[in-house]
Amino acid sequence: MSPKTLHDAQASIQDFLNEAKFCAENGKGFAAMCTVFPVILAISEALDPSLKNNELVPAFVKKMTDKQSWIIAPSKEGTSIADEHLAEKLTHLRNALAHVLSQPVDVILVNKIAEVAGNPTIPPDKWIISTTEFVEAVWDTANGLIETDLSVAFDPKPRGSRAPAEGGAAPWGASASGINLKDSYPSTEDWGSKPA
Repeated sequence: MSPKTLHDAQASIQDFLNEAKFCAENGKGFAAMCTVFPVILAISEALDPSLKNNELVPAFVKKMTDKQSWIIAPSKEGTSIADEHLAEKLTHLRNALAHVLSQPVDVILVNKIAEVAGNPTIPPDKWIISTTEFVEAVWDTANGLIETDLSVAFDPKPRGSRAPAEGGAAPWGASASGINLKDSYPSTEDWGSKPA
């Protein structure tokens, strides 16, 4: 069996992006963003496996084809937003959603930029991100990157499971590779009793 490529994973990537688009179009901004960030991370890691976790979002931002239509920066930032500022804001947003179940206080998620552009009630010190237009921009970038080089290797296993310690088992068994969760974890009987 030949190694998997990012192109082989395109259907899975599009499934995630379809879910993110559905969430965004139905006013579920948190869900849309939580669903789109794994795509960003997986593609960045496939394109450059040497990247550290904190470098994955910035690497994707640099390759984005649309960096403006989905965001309004605070008025102090001006109309042109540097890649570094976009990457930093998206990294903070991703980390807040994934690790703290919140969003940064200076970010407002909206469905579409046109709904809020020019609205005087929007605080001028906030970053406004359109979830619908952001998902579309990620979709366009992802497809472009995948089609640019059809041979980019894609290892669907989480980083921690790629190289288990000598004689040890990988810490995570389930992944996009199709490993069945049921076969990867102890039975529920081994988890102890459920809390009352």
